[in-house]
Amino acid sequence: MDYGNLPIVHAHTAIEVIPTIQKHLEKFTSDFMTSSTPLVTPAVMMAHATASAPLRLLAEHDVFALRTVFHSIRELELGTRTPEGQTLINEVLDAATAKDVVDFWVDEWIA
Repeated sequence: MDYGNLPIVHAHTAIEVIPTIQKHLEKFTSDFMTSSTPLVTPAVMMAHATASAPLRLLAEHDVFALRTVFHSIRELELGTRTPEGQTLINEVLDAATAKDVVDFWVDEWIA
């Protein structure tokens, strides 16, 4: 049977199972947190979804406002292409920022 990259955690008795798994998870978490690879979240990606990027990213407040209306990058992209979505964007952002967000998606087609 092939377990791929699934780690095998050895415990000699049933009592050792939980502490052994906890130690393994602590090490995994520690290794993950010290990893040099930056974590790219939807919020980080959304901050770049503006025509002014990379010189000026969306402010954290603007990203939060967009994420309350659009729960994914795909939803944001689709929203920029409809009058209803553009209205929502204009309601949660100032006019210049809203225009930059809509303009960003004019030539984009990755979503």
